[in-house]
Amino acid sequence: SRGLGDVYKRQGVAIQQSNWTATTNNIVEVNENLCHYLGAVLGKAIEPSNILAIREEDVEPADMLFTSPLCQPWASGGQGKGWRDPRSQTFLAAIRYAQYLDKKGSLKVVVYENTTRILSSIQHREPGFDRIKREWNEHMEEWTMLEPWDLRGLDFLHPLLRHRCFMVSVPKVFRDVLTV
Repeated sequence: SRGLGDVYKRQGVAIQQSNWTATTNNIVEVNENLCHYLGAVLGKAIEPSNILAIREEDVEPADMLFTSPLCQPWASGGQGKGWRDPRSQTFLAAIRYAQYLDKKGSLKVVVYENTTRILSSIQHREPGFDRIKREWNEHMEEWTMLEPWDLRGLDFLHPLLRHRCFMVSVPKVFRDVLTV
C-alpha cells in the first residue's frame, strides 16, 4: 500500500510549499458524545448536526475538508448494499459540503476516508467510487479528480489493522506544481 508521504507528494506539495496551515475547522457530527469530546479538545462548543441537513448558508469557510461518510453501505458489516442503502447519501452530501466550502473561496484540500470496499462492486451493480468520481467531476470542475489511496492503519501506528481508502483532491491551480 502507498503511504501518506506519497499522498502529500502527489497532492500536497503546492500547499506545503506555500507554508499553508489550517486556520478554521467546521465539524459536522451527529453523535452528541463525540461532539462533547471534540468540543473539549478544541476548546469550543460543537453542536450535533447532520450532514444531510446542512444548507449552504450554514457553512463557514474552511481550508481543509476531511470527512468520513458512513461506510456501512459498502462494508460487509453493513450489508454492503451500496447505493441502494439510504446511508450512502451521506457521501453525496459530503460532496455538496465540499461545493459549499469551495464557493467560500478558502478550501485548499479535500480528503474523504472510507472502507476500501467502496472501490469494488460485489453485491451491487456500481462500485461506490465510480459514482463518487462522476459526481465529483460534475460538481467540482476546478478540482483534480479524486484519487483513491489504500492505506493500512498499522502502517501509521494506528491500532486498526484494516485497510482504509483515502480519496484526495486539490484545486487544479495547484496541479501544475505537483510532483511525484
